[in-house]
Amino acid sequence: MEKQPLNHEVSDVDLAKVFESLDVVNKKLNQTALDISTNETSRKLLSKPSHLTFSIVHRALELNKGFKTLTEANTWITAINLIRLQADNCMRLFALSLVIDRLDFYNRIQNGGTYPKH
Repeated sequence: MEKQPLNHEVSDVDLAKVFESLDVVNKKLNQTALDISTNETSRKLLSKPSHLTFSIVHRALELNKGFKTLTEANTWITAINLIRLQADNCMRLFALSLVIDRLDFYNRIQNGGTYPKH
């Protein structure tokens, strides 16, 4: 069976560049998680906010893998939706950087609560 052509607005070269960029991002995400883990284990602790960060990193890596798989299969409508989930990851991590009490923020997230606006 012959492979269907890519989306008419995306060439094989474009897609290769996207995949290369995803590989770079994935390596940086892995290194960030490793750096946090090394830093905290050397101090004999693992904070709950770091646990949240690790889960965001893991989700980002899995979403990137899914995006690549879906675009290679020419399943663009589904692949595009993963970008929204990745944006959600970015917002969660950014929100963690904005709060003063990260442990309270983590606990509220874990309990399904919201964080009050100031």
